[in-house]
Amino acid sequence: MPSILIRQRRRVILFTSCLLLAAILRIGLSPLVVLFAIPGIGLPALIVKYAPDLRRTIEATALGIVVIAAMPTPAVSLLTLIPAGSYLAFHVLYGPWSDRIPLRISLLSSRAAKVSAPVEAVWDQLIPGEAEPEHHWTGNLADTMADPDDPMTLHLRRRRINGLLEEMTLTFIDYVADRSCRYILERRTDGIIDESITTFSVDPIGDEETVVESFMAQHAMLPRVALDRILDDFMGDEWDGPGIKSTRKRTWVFHNRDRSPLPALPHPA
Repeated sequence: MPSILIRQRRRVILFTSCLLLAAILRIGLSPLVVLFAIPGIGLPALIVKYAPDLRRTIEATALGIVVIAAMPTPAVSLLTLIPAGSYLAFHVLYGPWSDRIPLRISLLSSRAAKVSAPVEAVWDQLIPGEAEPEHHWTGNLADTMADPDDPMTLHLRRRRINGLLEEMTLTFIDYVADRSCRYILERRTDGIIDESITTFSVDPIGDEETVVESFMAQHAMLPRVALDRILDDFMGDEWDGPGIKSTRKRTWVFHNRDRSPLPALPHPA
């Protein structure tokens, strides 16, 4: 549960902030406002834990609550207006209408870390197919299967937040064992083909310490898909832990949907 909440922290923070703002709009700057932080954290946590497929309703409800709270409506009508406002907000945020606007969004994320482990062990945990699925760093890889027709392609299944398995295809573009690789990860989400590109490089520092560098990118996302990726912390990872020192940099790139493809990704030397 804690790890799921950490990944969904942006939704929890957004909902809590909006609930506190709505309370201030309705009752003013009162000490009672602080009490709204309890459902602000608790309700999203329950949804993430027990109904994760409904997690996008968290931000929709948050927006609906603030909009309705700002309207001069009697308190008794809130029980009716808030669900209606949340329903409308959901379609504003995630409705297909935004697919028609000339805006696409790309996410670039780079990270460097120093890991207290031999380079071979780090490589096995980072790269799918190098070790048993349960040892993969994400903690949610269920199984891997090599493509019989292409040795550079793997078929993966990972556990989604709702516990169901999601099928993906990984294709290596470059591969140097225990040194560097670059691959395309493709999956289908809500009928949309979803591709991301990842580059990893590992360099040993002695026998028991390794420097890891990564670069992840997802290009030309629809606005509603990009919003979902932000709140899901799609490019988050779980490198943080004992013996690991890391830095991270993320960049959002906005561009017209008709723009030519972005430049090739950097590749470790």
